Amino acid sequence: MEIYTSSYWKYGGARGVQISVSKPSDSVIYKKLVELSPSWEMVNSWNQVKDLPDESPIKNKAWEEYSDKYWIQLNTLGAEHVLSLLVDGDVLLCWCGKRKWCHRSIFAEWLELNGIHVKELP
Repeated sequence: MEIYTSSYWKYGGARGVQISVSKPSDSVIYKKLVELSPSWEMVNSWNQVKDLPDESPIKNKAWEEYSDKYWIQLNTLGAEHVLSLLVDGDVLLCWCGKRKWCHRSIFAEWLELNGIHVKELP
């Protein structure tokens, strides 16, 4: 199975899967998997620091905490359950333009550890 990631702003195809709590009103998705999205609390916490410089200790500590919470969320759901929700060719979408500071990078790493190849679409 191969899974892709992208943002709502970049992807315009028919295989979009929402993995965020909300989405832009004009985005077309074929499936919504909000259980794979970070909580509003996590998002709000991250939004308070995301615009700090990348080398900021505050930003890096916040990202580490965010990442830890999201890993726990995915592990609690379990690989068997999460993988049962996905179909070959799905494109997992969220708001972030760049994958580096985005939960889809964490999710992609988690999927790779569970045997699923993940590619970020340009």
